[in-house]
Amino acid sequence: MSFFKEINPKTNWGEPVLSRLAKSGITGNSKKEKPEIITGHWANFYGNNVDRYFIGETIYYVVVTRNIPDGTIIKLQLFEKEDKLHLKDAKLNQEFDIKIESGFGRVAVKINETIASLSEKNKESLTTGDDYRYQHTEIFNVYGKLFSKYGNKSFRSNFIHVVFELESQGLEKGVGNVEEQQYTVEVYAASSDFYLFQLQFLGHPEMITSNKLATYTPFDKNNDGYLTEGDQIEIDIWGPVNGSVKVAKLVTDKNRFELYFQALQGHPDAGNIRFSGQFIENYFDFTKSKIVFEIFNITRTNLLTKHLDVYSQFPEATISRAAQRKQWLNVLANFCNYFETGPVKATFHLINKKWNASTNEPGSIVSNNTTDILEYVEIAMESQYDFFSISPI
Repeated sequence: MSFFKEINPKTNWGEPVLSRLAKSGITGNSKKEKPEIITGHWANFYGNNVDRYFIGETIYYVVVTRNIPDGTIIKLQLFEKEDKLHLKDAKLNQEFDIKIESGFGRVAVKINETIASLSEKNKESLTTGDDYRYQHTEIFNVYGKLFSKYGNKSFRSNFIHVVFELESQGLEKGVGNVEEQQYTVEVYAASSDFYLFQLQFLGHPEMITSNKLATYTPFDKNNDGYLTEGDQIEIDIWGPVNGSVKVAKLVTDKNRFELYFQALQGHPDAGNIRFSGQFIENYFDFTKSKIVFEIFNITRTNLLTKHLDVYSQFPEATISRAAQRKQWLNVLANFCNYFETGPVKATFHLINKKWNASTNEPGSIVSNNTTDILEYVEIAMESQYDFFSISPI
């Protein structure tokens, strides 16, 4: 079984940190030690520490205990020293109940949606060349106390970074021609394989999209375990420019899914991307049933990326475009490795269009080509393309 298939689709990579704590002996019911509260910290639903949160996001205060019986209620008080509250109901003497099970418990708290000043900071801090992902933040501390019949524990939060939402970066905010890139790969698989893949991909697309050229970190704002409209993914790209994308739309049914993203301010591209999957059943020979995975993006180059690129005679032959194509070959290879099988078919379709400045939309077609990339995907399955690899397409 592949590494990816061993992941619980409702957790981050591997098992939740709280389960690991329990197995390591930090929690449990050893009779050698007295019942006590070990620690508390801000985390996501699974107990994993998160560096940054978004306005309106639900975050969790997690409590880890030792030898405290299951069902015990621990009282949590939260308050801030500032007059302006960042957490809803996080005021002095406001109490939350945390029920302990298997050595830990958690309570959900929502970050206030009306934090003034962040919007203004967003406008003031736009300087060319900065990493936009880390710019629009406000840092605050939350103080509190945990009360139980087994003892009390005061705490001060590790600094909470609240991130202001970046503006969308549509095609009209890019430069140069428009590229419509369509990458498609097919593998033989069963319907049950597609169901599991769909479940995992919509919760953690980074299991397929992260590669040698880019690392994807999703932010599930409502902590429902899946990406939904408004959730965001930060992308750490090999090189001087990083970026973020936002979920614009999600379409799912039994045998198909489509996940649409919008590039956000600072991303090296301006435009949109769609990941989709489809199960095609062969009723005459079930062993020939297929899953088709597709990456489709329609983008123009970001102004900053343009200045970093070395242009040849053709606008599409830039450093950033070449790296982008190698990255998507790596992602197609990840998809095939997930199913532990080689591709049946793989193609790359590229349409290059002029930008019509008068109508602010794509114009006439400059080129339209389809390339068989099966061989290149098979190569990436063995060894992924990196920044120094020559792009085969």
